[in-house]
Amino acid sequence: MKSLKPMRSMLVMLALAAGSVAATSPALALVALSPQVTGHITAIPSSTTIVIDGKQYLVKVDSAAFNQLSSLQVGEIVGLVMDGPASSSSSHVIAIQVNAPPANAQPAGAH
Repeated sequence: MKSLKPMRSMLVMLALAAGSVAATSPALALVALSPQVTGHITAIPSSTTIVIDGKQYLVKVDSAAFNQLSSLQVGEIVGLVMDGPASSSSSHVIAIQVNAPPANAQPAGAH
């Protein structure tokens, strides 16, 4: 009986090659995410919640939004990208696009 080892090795190599091509495909890298919610930050009550124009949204832990949350300020205009419909209570914010500085922001160095 012949060994299946060479066949298994070839299948593994083919799977790895296909995965590499898929991971570097320009078509996959050009997916644009549009914010589903835009508005002013009215509060950041915790590391996993953000309030936009008085409505609270949950932020997904370990997402880009979670990592960015601590650098945002009340008053900034942002867009939220969600992992589901914005109207669903089970959806979470996965990305935050900052559109403009807060209205009361002063240039760096101004006192």
